[in-house]
Amino acid sequence: MEHEFYRGGALRDEVRTRARVKAVLGTDVPRRWNRTTIDLRHQLKAGACTVWCMRVLARAGVKRHVLDALAPVLFHIEALVYVGDFEYENAQTEGTAVDPRWREGIEEILRAYQLDDRGIVSALARLVDYLELETDILAGRTPLHPDLIPRTCYIRCSGINMLVRIGFRLAGIQPDEEFFALLGQLSAHDEISTDLASYEEDLEDGAFNVYRLANWIYGPQAAEHHLRRHGDDMLRALRRDIANADRKTLTLFAAALPPIVPFSPQLPSIVPKLLPRAPLARLVDLRLHYHSTSKPLRFPEPVPDTAPAASRQVRATDAALSGRSR
Repeated sequence: MEHEFYRGGALRDEVRTRARVKAVLGTDVPRRWNRTTIDLRHQLKAGACTVWCMRVLARAGVKRHVLDALAPVLFHIEALVYVGDFEYENAQTEGTAVDPRWREGIEEILRAYQLDDRGIVSALARLVDYLELETDILAGRTPLHPDLIPRTCYIRCSGINMLVRIGFRLAGIQPDEEFFALLGQLSAHDEISTDLASYEEDLEDGAFNVYRLANWIYGPQAAEHHLRRHGDDMLRALRRDIANADRKTLTLFAAALPPIVPFSPQLPSIVPKLLPRAPLARLVDLRLHYHSTSKPLRFPEPVPDTAPAASRQVRATDAALSGRSR
């Protein structure tokens, strides 16, 4: 039964979206919904990413009633991502096997909504690659090298990239790959500030953290300098691609960046659509500058933290070989 709240005022696309979201409830195709089980911990962890995703969709012009319909699906998928995150953390600290049902649950939802888009499937695969890489780093199976910092940041954000892709697809919007490339670069840069905020907690839990990784690679005295440098490199690459992006991509990417002045909720999506390409690129660059400087990076005091044993040995061997080659 349709709730009174929706009667009369909903537009056709909103009705269509709600019908599509709910269609899986009446399908005759058997689904293994037991693989999509989550609990409150997973929902709470998923909240921030999902809310961010929905705000991006809203600034991109997705109507509120459409977002209301999409919210349960997006929250549930992101919660399943955190089921996997917990599984890998347990594997890293306790040596347990990773239960693959978190990924199977996401795949079940994708099948239910016929979301077989190559970009979505690839983003999920890259997320698994990241979790495996994180585990290998902590286990000392991966040599410590400076390239690991941007590499982990770029593939780590595959989860949010996947969620935004799903949201746009369910809302009937088809961004091109150039948009998702820009979004990936922005998200990769933001991974640094996210890990700085959780450094102490991750250190206590023995969990992966990009600041821990920088300390292992560069040492506690140089870690901050080099991590800032990596972040600056990511921003430069993003600005270069913004300068080369077409107007359609920039209009949509502007939605990923909160406005500098919080006007009416509709304005962030309306203003970019009214601008020619050159001033639009300038607006996006200004929003990016504000986004990256409004909250300066705060580096906690590094705590003595020993790198995984095998990684230390590999790093020492690499240094010795490098010395011989000079």
